[in-house]
Amino acid sequence: MTPDERSTERIRTWLADTADELGDPTRGVNDVIVRLSATPQRRRWRAWPWARGASTGLVGRDPVAAHGRSSGRLGLAGLAILVAGIGAGLGAGSVLVQQREPRTIVVAQDGSGDATTLGGAIAMAVDGDTVLVSPGRYAERIIVESDIKIRGNGNRGDIIIEAPDVPGSRHDGTPVSVAVTIRGSFGTLANLTILGGDQGGGISVEDAAAPEISDVVISSTGDPMYGTAAVDWSGGGSGVLHDSAVSGVLRMTGAGTAPLIEWNHLRGVCIVVEADGGARDDQPRPVFRENEINGCSAGTLVRIEAGLPVLEHNDLVLAGGTALLLAGVSGARVEGNTIHDSGTAIAIAHPRGRVTVTDNILRGDAVGVSVYEGSDQVRIEGNQIRDGGIGLNLVGGTDPVLAGNVLCGNAEDVRVLPASREIPAVDGAETCPEASPAPGA
Repeated sequence: MTPDERSTERIRTWLADTADELGDPTRGVNDVIVRLSATPQRRRWRAWPWARGASTGLVGRDPVAAHGRSSGRLGLAGLAILVAGIGAGLGAGSVLVQQREPRTIVVAQDGSGDATTLGGAIAMAVDGDTVLVSPGRYAERIIVESDIKIRGNGNRGDIIIEAPDVPGSRHDGTPVSVAVTIRGSFGTLANLTILGGDQGGGISVEDAAAPEISDVVISSTGDPMYGTAAVDWSGGGSGVLHDSAVSGVLRMTGAGTAPLIEWNHLRGVCIVVEADGGARDDQPRPVFRENEINGCSAGTLVRIEAGLPVLEHNDLVLAGGTALLLAGVSGARVEGNTIHDSGTAIAIAHPRGRVTVTDNILRGDAVGVSVYEGSDQVRIEGNQIRDGGIGLNLVGGTDPVLAGNVLCGNAEDVRVLPASREIPAVDGAETCPEASPAPGA
């Protein structure tokens, strides 16, 4: 039996098992047309009755692929199924499988497209389709659960999705209004402006979703104390946010939540990474790479409390506050970043395991690196800490491993508390190496 024949047989078996759900006895006929879409990444496929415009989805799981074996799993972006005599049961040859080409659904508020609202277009789309959004201001709370592309057609500043004034209900019951909620989807968002309201958020990524979000402006003016965020990643989701501009709070919660945040302008952003129940070494890591991050008004630019984070080659600026706080983390890696003009560049508090801080340039900070109740699993190596107040501030606990750092131009290279402790040996330089200009300077 070929893979296509095996796939067809599994479709036939599942449809036979769910014939009562798919049938529409009120129509007085036995023929039912359904549409079926395959999601290879999740080993999942869905079928919807087409009778009378019904849109309720029935979800089936392939019993072979669900156990992690990919042999014969459905690989088509979409299928059209004609089921003959479904009420009487399926016989040989009663299922016709045809490949369905992805289509583009145009949203235009003036009625020139296929739909006038985003919600209407998304309801029409199935996995693999593209929703093309014309310029306009769409005050809608949209929910994306299928693997579709939503892309603006024109200048992204003229294509605005805005959280409505009336709060919706998020998955955890928090009374906030979110402009775009992505649940379990591997879809994409591109070339859009997404605005959260005063009591809401911009984008919420939930239920192990893994979207690609690119070339998007995201902003939320809501108060993070009330559970709002410009971008809120939760529930073990992954995916990527890149080449975008974010203003507000970027928050990650839930064990295993691990997106890639790359090549973004994060201005006026406070980043918070938390994990329910802690993180394990075998979990994926959230990665922040080559972003410009500045301007959080809450006093801490990046606060990480769990999640095995990786921060590499970012530029962080925060006047007067803490640029990066690692609190109670294990497995964190901070490498190749530039942090300047902050109150404290990097603060490490009560580490639970290995933390490495390597090859960073910390310049003009009141304190370069502070370690509170540290351990020998904290390694600070190859950093340049210069032209600030205190280079290294070591408070209580066991001193971290210090190797190959250059401390120069500081009012005080090393401070230890209590003062009776011995000051560890560190590298120092009477003359600072020539500094390159700060990014964005």
